[in-house]
Amino acid sequence: GRLVTKRYLPADVWDALSEYEARETDRKKVEGSKEGKQFVPTGLKRRRSRRR
Repeated sequence: GRLVTKRYLPADVWDALSEYEARETDRKKVEGSKEGKQFVPTGLKRRRSRRR
């Protein structure tokens, strides 16, 4: 069968992402899952506003 994995970030993080960032995050997560990796970094830059 076809392996499809969806992983989610908190809703407020998804809402803050641009369309491009969300698409790239999904792509990286799916690629990592297909390679058998349990943990895959999103590739998103940390934003200082999130540290508050």
